[in-house]
Amino acid sequence: SFSKGMLQRVGMAQALLRNPRLLVLDEPMSGLDPDGRSLMKSIIQREKEKGTSVFFSSHLLGDMEELCEDIVIINRGKILFSGNLQQLVSRTELEFQIQWRESSSEKIYSENVKEPLLQFRIDEIRAQSGQIFRLAPSHMGLEQAFSRLVQQQRDNPQILKES
Repeated sequence: SFSKGMLQRVGMAQALLRNPRLLVLDEPMSGLDPDGRSLMKSIIQREKEKGTSVFFSSHLLGDMEELCEDIVIINRGKILFSGNLQQLVSRTELEFQIQWRESSSEKIYSENVKEPLLQFRIDEIRAQSGQIFRLAPSHMGLEQAFSRLVQQQRDNPQILKES
């Protein structure tokens, strides 16, 4: 008769009873309200600090980005990536945010451009009398890196051989 969130809490309490050296958790944040999610994250962080190895699966990539040192991305039963977030980000195409205004207008334009097209886009903007006032790499989190890696796999199935 417990709610899903309460079952998650009870399951975690049971898992911690004997001070395990390894915790294997399946979707530990699923069904939790914001307070429950915060509590679960702090428990996982505390266990990591104690030296417990914590292995968990999740579709909530923001949680994984916040809690995990190493990640494994599996898509359709294939391991697409195994390593830390920085390694993943370096394997995906970098994007830059360009902000500019047309010289005859005060309207500000902004767009993200993939690295291979960056110089071409800059030249286009300048050719149309655009004044670029900001050019910066876009922050890429785990969710965006995951999406790009999966898309790269769809576009180029050979990527599996490079993992």
